[in-house]
Amino acid sequence: MGAQQRRLPRQLLLRLRRGHSVTFCNPRRGSRTVNNRTRPGMAKYPRATSRTWGDNALKRLMMLAACAGLLSGCAPPKPAPPPAGAAKFATGLPMAELMGHVVDPAAFAYWQGSGTEITDKGERDLSPTTQEGWERLENGAATLIEAGNLLQLPGRIRAPEADWNRYAQALTARATEAKAAAENHDKQAVFDAGGRVYEVCTACHKQYVIDPQLKAEGGEPPGKLPDWNAPTSAPAPTAKP
Repeated sequence: MGAQQRRLPRQLLLRLRRGHSVTFCNPRRGSRTVNNRTRPGMAKYPRATSRTWGDNALKRLMMLAACAGLLSGCAPPKPAPPPAGAAKFATGLPMAELMGHVVDPAAFAYWQGSGTEITDKGERDLSPTTQEGWERLENGAATLIEAGNLLQLPGRIRAPEADWNRYAQALTARATEAKAAAENHDKQAVFDAGGRVYEVCTACHKQYVIDPQLKAEGGEPPGKLPDWNAPTSAPAPTAKP
């Protein structure tokens, strides 16, 4: 059997005959407007102007969705949150204290374990004679290795940055050689490695401490110290008159 047609109430039929439009609301199908398609009805309610509230609402929703999409595309992206467990560097320790409490004690601990000392009783070798003494040299060199990394942390680098990083990296490299010499209990290698560490320290101090201080006080900075990669030699003796 075909689908059953519902009969309209008498009052609605009278409204349609008089040329009025009637809107029906169905929860499943939405609203629907029915117009009288007779000549009087068509003249009063043209088909081109017959619209339902459902059509208008749908268009408004589509326009709002499009605008929301455009606005979301124009908004600046939010910064990504830092990953859990991200590294954080506390570099509030002043440079003078980093040098005084970390770098200088480590360097002097290494230098004091090499070379000789001249006293009234003669020449005395400063090299370690016990395993504990050699370990003190290793500890000092290991601290200097990490000190080169500490000097390159964000917030500690001084301008010019390229030179600063070069000095710090050279300190780590030369301290690594010094540690290996102490592990091998090689007296001469310890003495030579300590000298190369000293060259890096003095060159860095001259550029970042001595020269700026002399310039601020109006004095003339001393001559440039030799680069640690350049060969150094004692000046030629002058001929006596």
